[in-house]
Amino acid sequence: KEMEDWWTALGSAKPREAARAMGSFLRAGATAAPFLAEHVPAGAALDEDRVGALIRDLDDEDFAVREKASAALLGLADVAEPLLKAAMGKTTSAEVKARLREILENPPPGKLSDLKAAEHAMLRLLALLEAIDTPEAREAVGRLVQPNVSLPLRTAAGEAVRRQKR
Repeated sequence: KEMEDWWTALGSAKPREAARAMGSFLRAGATAAPFLAEHVPAGAALDEDRVGALIRDLDDEDFAVREKASAALLGLADVAEPLLKAAMGKTTSAEVKARLREILENPPPGKLSDLKAAEHAMLRLLALLEAIDTPEAREAVGRLVQPNVSLPLRTAAGEAVRRQKR
């Protein structure tokens, strides 16, 4: 019950309330890890079929379809990079090559300032899991580096994973 209250406060728009909740979780330490890990969304594997369809759409006759596919692939560039590079090596279409090159060379930054208000609790959750640093917490952080997570949060989680490996 107490951790449920902390969890609610973690998502508060009031910084002090959220900070108190973070402090409570940190004091609980490793005992909080299972509770926090339950609040991390299940990891979703990259849908390679969808990425393939988007790559094919880069060569569609309709400009709007090509633009929509480019935008979608740009949002997945960090997790779909190997597929994008492979497609670039296989395609004979100058249009597809140019669009893939643009996506690979100019991926979106995934800035934390781009987080929506509702995602701030997830960012706080990420910070707590990284600080607790148990095997269960590390596994939960890894689940945040998935295509179903927003790019800014995914970027922050990727950086946390790199720090944990040091």
